[in-house]
Amino acid sequence: MKTIAVPLVKLTLAFFLFVSGWSPGAAEDNSNGEAETTAASRAAAEYESAEEAAREAEAALGPLRQAMQEADAAYAQASREARTKRRQATEAQDLAGEPGQADLERAEANLANRIEALSEAREAKPRAEEALAEARSAALPLQQAYDAAERAAQEAAVAARAAEDAANQRAREAERATARAAALRGAVRVAEAALARVRQLEPPAKARADRAAQTAEDAPRQKQAAEEALADVRKQIAAATAGRQAAEEVAQTAEEAAEEKRQAAAEDAAKRQAVATAREALAKARESEDEDEVAAAKEAYNQAREAAQELLELDEAARQAADEAAAKREAADEAWEALEPLQRQLEDAAIAANTAERDLTRAENLKNAAETERENLQQRIAEAKTTHVADEQAAEEAEAAAAPLREKAEEARAAFRAARSDAQEKRALAQQARITQHRLAAAQQAPQVKESSDPPKPANRIDEIVFARLDSLGIQPALCSDATFVRRAYLDVTGKLPTAEKARTFIQDANPNKRAELIDRLLDQYAHADYWSMRWSDVLRIKAEFPVTVWPNAAQAYHRWVWESIAQNKPYDQFARELLTSSGSNYRVGPVNFYRAIQEISPEDIAGAVALTLMGSRIHAWPDERRGGMATFFSQVGYKPTSEWKEEIVFWDPYNSVALPGNVAPGVDAVAESVTMTNQIPGALAEPLSPNEPLEAVFPDGDPITIPPDRDPREVFADWLIDAENPWFAKAVVNRIWAWIMGRGIIEEPDDIRDDNPPSNPELLAYLEQELIDSGYDLRHLKRLIFTSTTYQLSSLPSSETPEAAANFASYPMRRVEAEVLIDAVNRITGSTDLYTSAVPEPFTYIPSEMPAVALADGSVTSSFLTLFGRSARATGMQAERVSELAPPHWLHMLNSTTIQEKLANGPGLAAIIAAGDNHEEVAERLYLTILSRFPTETDLQAVEEYAQTGAVEGREMWIDLAWALINSPEFLLRH
Repeated sequence: MKTIAVPLVKLTLAFFLFVSGWSPGAAEDNSNGEAETTAASRAAAEYESAEEAAREAEAALGPLRQAMQEADAAYAQASREARTKRRQATEAQDLAGEPGQADLERAEANLANRIEALSEAREAKPRAEEALAEARSAALPLQQAYDAAERAAQEAAVAARAAEDAANQRAREAERATARAAALRGAVRVAEAALARVRQLEPPAKARADRAAQTAEDAPRQKQAAEEALADVRKQIAAATAGRQAAEEVAQTAEEAAEEKRQAAAEDAAKRQAVATAREALAKARESEDEDEVAAAKEAYNQAREAAQELLELDEAARQAADEAAAKREAADEAWEALEPLQRQLEDAAIAANTAERDLTRAENLKNAAETERENLQQRIAEAKTTHVADEQAAEEAEAAAAPLREKAEEARAAFRAARSDAQEKRALAQQARITQHRLAAAQQAPQVKESSDPPKPANRIDEIVFARLDSLGIQPALCSDATFVRRAYLDVTGKLPTAEKARTFIQDANPNKRAELIDRLLDQYAHADYWSMRWSDVLRIKAEFPVTVWPNAAQAYHRWVWESIAQNKPYDQFARELLTSSGSNYRVGPVNFYRAIQEISPEDIAGAVALTLMGSRIHAWPDERRGGMATFFSQVGYKPTSEWKEEIVFWDPYNSVALPGNVAPGVDAVAESVTMTNQIPGALAEPLSPNEPLEAVFPDGDPITIPPDRDPREVFADWLIDAENPWFAKAVVNRIWAWIMGRGIIEEPDDIRDDNPPSNPELLAYLEQELIDSGYDLRHLKRLIFTSTTYQLSSLPSSETPEAAANFASYPMRRVEAEVLIDAVNRITGSTDLYTSAVPEPFTYIPSEMPAVALADGSVTSSFLTLFGRSARATGMQAERVSELAPPHWLHMLNSTTIQEKLANGPGLAAIIAAGDNHEEVAERLYLTILSRFPTETDLQAVEEYAQTGAVEGREMWIDLAWALINSPEFLLRH
């Protein structure tokens, strides 16, 4: 984020100080208003005094800074002059002494070497030119002979090609005529297609004409138009027919001509073949030495030759031309072989001559440069012997003149540093005074914004129990404001912020029952199922990638089952029973993935997952015999692959059929058929399976049971678990729901229910348990009961900081919104989207850009933002996997991220908000309602106006800065 002007930074800072530095005493006694006003006035006076002192100290820096700069500039100039004169003196001293004489000797030696090299180059050049002339003389006659032979070879090749073309003229003409006939036949097909299309127009045109004729008395013009259209169509048909006939005639003529040429070419080929056949017959007859046979064969051969005389002459001419071309090509190749060695010698000689020329030029240049260098050095030595004493004196004088300027510059710099340190201290004091002023202002403003003036009154039995406990502790809670409630309810029920219009309507609504009615509306929205499915997905470990192995297809099926269960308000006992007892394909039966979303699928690990998810208990803390007794219920869970990639059937496997080699389940769509076929035992076994024996198991409460062979042990455990008298089942889910809504469990943590971790309010927990059971395990009823309670509607400003107050829900606990909810809120405010991806190369990993993060089914589909802000890894099913604190990395990302700035700068949603307002107050109001779900206070509007008056930025950029400040405030980042 670019640097933002001080007033707006202080706007963000003021709210932060309100949250982090809120003093309980500020809200305990409203009778102290006069004292608070006095403290605020005193803080304002102290700030004004400190600000004036800081400004005076900062103003005094100007002259000191100018004096320091002038002193530094004078010293720098004198120092440069002294260094220049010292360098001149040193150089003159060296040239006048032994170093100068040594340089001169080296220059003389270098000149002698250059003169010798020039002489050698002059001698080498004539020799190279002579060798080049000799090579040219030797190569010239051979070059001329090769050129003549190459021309003769090329002419012979042209004559050979012409003779071959003459011998095969008819065959080539036949090929060309055939190609042309084929093209014309294609034109016929095109004409036929055009005729067919035009003919298709006639029936509908005739039908329209007939219909028009029937109503001709009422619409004569329609009849005339229809008849004209029909006549036009018939003209088109006639034209298309004529075109097709013309194309057919041309094509037939071309095909006949092509056929004639093909026949002529075939006759030529037949004549050539007859001569070849007669020649072979004559040869065989001569071998037989039968004079009659020889005579007959000779006669046949002569007749064949006579019939093909013209062709044979053309063939002979083509052969002779080819032989002549080959002979001339051979002669040209021989001429090149004779020329090539001399050609290479000529090229080498030319290169040598060019090199000798370049060497001579370079040697002359080097010799001239060496002469110039020697002359310059002699002149500089002569001058140095005359001036080196004076140069040394000038250098000493310049160095002496720079010394006091250096001391003066150091004194000016020390004075400026001291003044700057004093100004910084005074500015820090002014800033601290300003912070104190803001803290007091925030302390006075916060209850007005966050709290209602109405005293809290019990709305149901929850409040009676909670308020009784708070009275015993001497704690008086406060009710949250309407603005706070609408934001809180939307976040907790749907995982979304209310729109500006909905927040405005709710805040301005005078209906005394509006809070309960809002909860009812939100519980019926699909967004409620999206958000609460996300919470249950953390517990159920819905994730395709390591450490679980659900796979993307199955993760989608699992999440869909959870979502539908919430949307349909499925009774929780039915939900739990389906989770424990379902069988079938992991792709088609969502709840069976509960048995696959476990790192190890041993009976004890399954029992641990069941206890954690449905009983809120950590099995590793149990005694060994208790763990083993519960694990028995899950000892006959079978997993069998199918013929479909990564599909697996989860089923009750009492005979351990999965251990049989090659026993693979068929991949079929019907769930019942799939389970039935999976349970079948192969007929041809080496040894018969042993009969299934009864199982001896022990329930977690210590009661033993014998499970008959024909009963799925999972069903037996499910019956025990969902019984109304079960000490864990209702308690665990009630405590989990309460923790999700209220920020902490009645038993804290929600997944650590044990005897030595008692509830903070046993009566409240017992009431909620019984209410859930009496409602038929209706979770929506339970959530509505909590959401509509006054306890849920208490202020987030703690009236007491004691641990007892937090444990007994004296105030709504502030905590950061989840990673998914936060990025969805930013995207909805700005009108932007995020890209969510998965490293798993499977189906269902493409995520549409408009899908919110809370609706992501698969925990392995993620983004860098979700990872940074602590989205649950869904590896253990524990609540602690999700980070709900606001840590420094989160602050730094929101403050500095270019991605967040890009969303604010270019998001169409924020642009629409800014464009819709006619003045500063309207735009600020829409921004506050959209981002914080409340109207801005007078102090807020004053800060906006102050920022606008600074002129740091103007127009749209100012509102982007304000939006940036608001989304970086704890009021946006936290639930409150």
